[in-house]
Amino acid sequence: MYSYKFIESKRASSFRDLIFCKLIQRVTDKLCFVSISSFIFLFLFISCSQICFAHGDLDERIAATTQEIEMTPDSAFLYFKRGKLYYEHQEYTDALIDLEQADKLGYKDFYCDLVFAKSYQKMEQYDKALRYVDKVLDKDESKVIAINIKASILFNQKKYKASALEYEKLIKKSFKTLPENYIAASMAWELLNTEDGKKKSVDILEKGIEDLGPLFSFYNRIKEIHISDSSYQNALNVQMKLIDLSNRKETGYFKAAKICMLLKDTNNAEQYLNLSLEAIKKLPARIKGNKSMRELKLQIENTKTQL
Repeated sequence: MYSYKFIESKRASSFRDLIFCKLIQRVTDKLCFVSISSFIFLFLFISCSQICFAHGDLDERIAATTQEIEMTPDSAFLYFKRGKLYYEHQEYTDALIDLEQADKLGYKDFYCDLVFAKSYQKMEQYDKALRYVDKVLDKDESKVIAINIKASILFNQKKYKASALEYEKLIKKSFKTLPENYIAASMAWELLNTEDGKKKSVDILEKGIEDLGPLFSFYNRIKEIHISDSSYQNALNVQMKLIDLSNRKETGYFKAAKICMLLKDTNNAEQYLNLSLEAIKKLPARIKGNKSMRELKLQIENTKTQL
């Protein structure tokens, strides 16, 4: 009767490896829009479930895979599996050793190249990391997981324009993209510290709003860009939009008051502070009396003394 013990037969192990790879391929084909962090989580969950379905930390999984390797020392897949477990365990040198062994034994798969890339990235060996990512992209330039990794590596290298362009490519090629991709592209454009870069930093967020809807994360990011560029009136306009989108407005009014102070507009600053206090008064007693609201009221009173 089947139990959750190791399969000792090499034939059974090979069959299991094949099923595992097919499952991963099918999932990623359907979910090509997942972020790299989501992909790694899914990847580890599915593979490790072959050994330990109920529980078990990474140390136990590494030990279990080591026992499998002892029983099947010529299994390239097992070295790959332990290598990416080492990666997740943040033992990047050991991860690379196992990945190299998997490669020598003939394990040729783009997932292996991606874990190579991420391991080198964590070790800040960015050129080596890029070589493995490019190896994947040379075979299939539409692999959004690889594009995502490449964009983040270029960002690590402070190659902000190249990074931003890769993030924009990721957005275009993804079946369904994520807000974090737009925000990452925006950050890379802004760090160019040029007028064109700042404009593109806002443009990509506005595209995110057009594509995904009026998300708070997009508007907050646009507001931050305007404030860092001393474009306080633009920042205030965005803050008013955030207030319109918010069900609760007490914090939004307070933030609008702070921006008015940057504009040296004390009259409107005082008006927004009063609106914030009025919004707090309308809250249910249990919310009005909580710590965060008490702290906000104190901030409002302190800010009034600065007018």
